[in-house]
Amino acid sequence: MYQYKKEPFGKWSKISFTDNKTGNGFSLVPDFGATLLELNFKGKNILDSYKTPEQLASGDWSKSAILFPFPNRLNDGKYSVNGKNYQFPINEKARNNALHGLGFNQNFKVKNIITQEDFASISCVYQSEGENEAYPFSFLFEIIFTINNENDFKVEMKFTNHSSHAIPVGLGWHPYFDLGNETDENWLLLPECMEVMVDDKMIPTGEKKVFDEFKKIKKIGERSLDTCFELKNKKGIKKILLKGSLGKLTYWQEAGDRLWNFFQVFTPPFRKSVAIEPMTCNIDAFNNQDGLVMLESEKTLEGKFGVGFED
Repeated sequence: MYQYKKEPFGKWSKISFTDNKTGNGFSLVPDFGATLLELNFKGKNILDSYKTPEQLASGDWSKSAILFPFPNRLNDGKYSVNGKNYQFPINEKARNNALHGLGFNQNFKVKNIITQEDFASISCVYQSEGENEAYPFSFLFEIIFTINNENDFKVEMKFTNHSSHAIPVGLGWHPYFDLGNETDENWLLLPECMEVMVDDKMIPTGEKKVFDEFKKIKKIGERSLDTCFELKNKKGIKKILLKGSLGKLTYWQEAGDRLWNFFQVFTPPFRKSVAIEPMTCNIDAFNNQDGLVMLESEKTLEGKFGVGFED
């Protein structure tokens, strides 16, 4: 039976779910971006995230950040809608970009908690009435985390436009997975995909190339990745395999019309984990419209992705 506990985490609150029988569970801080802190399978935490409130407040490396209303980068932080120009704060100063949207530190409210014999789930919501000058639109964002006794962890996102007109929307997540060894010793397998070519600001040039380096599972070795990919086949469930000393992680995302047709793989320089980041659109989609959804009033953009694990 899954149990949940709420406890202080600095000035915020941490909610944890645990099943003592399987050792499965997860924890998060709803009132700071609904940031995931742990993801346990059979008692093994496979998530590289923040260990202290101070680390969480720093936001270093955007660990497990929820990305909306755009993932990845926005060139110079600028975009236009209906002839009006808007500016996001520049938080990647070296490249003069806006990075990862606005959701990473927002105060989410807990909508619902379910604990059962074989699964646990929490729903968190963030509502905007258009108070953010960079994105002055009314919307409701909901995220649902679910874990079960079959060693599956599922994430569902729902973004509903409450503005009177269509608004640009892109979604994503920024988890880092630690399978117990150096990045060099991890094995990686990617689905058929195209590499998005970028300039020195990490903004797409418009060119894409077939990427088959990890078409067959192989060690990452000394390879460094900070690369956006577009799925070649945009139908059904697409999987990425990451294998390390703790076991094998199967990441999956739901591809299709207005779904998760892009992803980023990032090997940070500390070489202890690998980020696998689902995205509904390309980098700088507010400007290049690649995969961007112009969401009509009172319509919802939603989709699922998740992680399976076996030791």
